[in-house]
Amino acid sequence: EGQMLMSRIRREMENILADEGARLGVYTRELDKYTRRTRTYAAVSNGVLLIIAIASLLDIRNNRRRIRKLFEENEEKNRMLEEQTADLQRLSHDLIQQNRELERFAYVASHDLRAPAGNIEALLRLYKEAKDKDERESLIDTMQDVSENLSNKLNDLVDGLRGKGEVNRMSETLSLQSIYD
Repeated sequence: EGQMLMSRIRREMENILADEGARLGVYTRELDKYTRRTRTYAAVSNGVLLIIAIASLLDIRNNRRRIRKLFEENEEKNRMLEEQTADLQRLSHDLIQQNRELERFAYVASHDLRAPAGNIEALLRLYKEAKDKDERESLIDTMQDVSENLSNKLNDLVDGLRGKGEVNRMSETLSLQSIYD
């Protein structure tokens, strides 16, 4: 009876071992399947992350280039702006000087022309009041002298203006041969 019981226990144990072995095989196959899937997902995920990282690095490098180029352009524009500002300051200074000269000229012109104009006015009044023909002729001769004086002063002022314009002009002697060479 003991042997039969042992045989029965052995068969039951073998059945249990076979069932558990089969179950363990199924679990092992499923575990292998999940492991392969996990490895595949991990490889794909790592590949995608690698692609994203490379694309990001390339984008960063391109952005740095663009930023560097923008800085260089900005520096060039700042340099040009500084040059233009200096040119405008020089022009402004020149205009201020010219305005001062024009003010001086206007003062001199009005001062120099006021006296002959006043003389002509006085002579015309005297001419209207004169009764004698000789006195009128004398006044006409004097008006002619004053008129010539006025004309001379105007010519002097015009010549002075022409001279000022020529002083500000720059001239340079050029050698045609050196230019050609």
